[in-house]
Amino acid sequence: MEKVPCIQCGNLILPRTVEKTGGLCMPCKNGAMRCPCSRCGKLTFVSRQPIQPILCSICYNQERPTEIDEFIRKHGGGDCSLLSRLYRLDERLRRERKDAWIGLNLMDPPERSESDSAPRNSIAFAEVGVDYVHFNLISWRGRVSDDSAVVLTFSGGDEPASEQNLLVGQSLYEFLCLGARAGFAPLGDLPYHWDKAIEELENDPVLDEAGKDEREVLRIYREELQLKPWPRVRERLEELQRLRKTLLRF
Repeated sequence: MEKVPCIQCGNLILPRTVEKTGGLCMPCKNGAMRCPCSRCGKLTFVSRQPIQPILCSICYNQERPTEIDEFIRKHGGGDCSLLSRLYRLDERLRRERKDAWIGLNLMDPPERSESDSAPRNSIAFAEVGVDYVHFNLISWRGRVSDDSAVVLTFSGGDEPASEQNLLVGQSLYEFLCLGARAGFAPLGDLPYHWDKAIEELENDPVLDEAGKDEREVLRIYREELQLKPWPRVRERLEELQRLRKTLLRF
């Protein structure tokens, strides 16, 4: 179905919307205004009484302060300095517009996963960005710390929940080191292409010119968080899977 422009703002809308509104998109029909973003200049919808400064959704996300301090206050159970530094680094990179996709999209603040596959004793803190794969910190009585193990949760169809999780670090630091060389995107393939994903994690990525931003962000991660890539990816991952039953609760 071919879309047509709104008669007020020019945004493309469906013909059935045109019939209902007399040619207006829903934001225009509801009285929204289009004003330039105070940061990038892009026109964005705001209410009749906008809060200054006006920011588009992209700039708002870049300006948004992290909520990790409040989360640690409520759910921290020990040393959370690395967790805090991770979120502070993410916040800084967003503000500097260096938030290239490396397969670790932080959930700010972390929260209990809604996935039926996730362990009961876990709190989700990041997503890969594809295929509903996310990372959880294993909690102790609802509290997490830098010593919390990290589990990758994925959708496994008819498999039992216990088989839809892979341990990818016995601590937050070990997990971050796993993705320090090639990024965290290959982890999303572990449940489906184990050997291929491990090969990517063990070797320096072959990136074209379009991947220079990802390389730069990974370099910053390694330097700022003092990360050291795993020397033996396959062996260590296999060791970790033997610990699943002792750490995960379903």
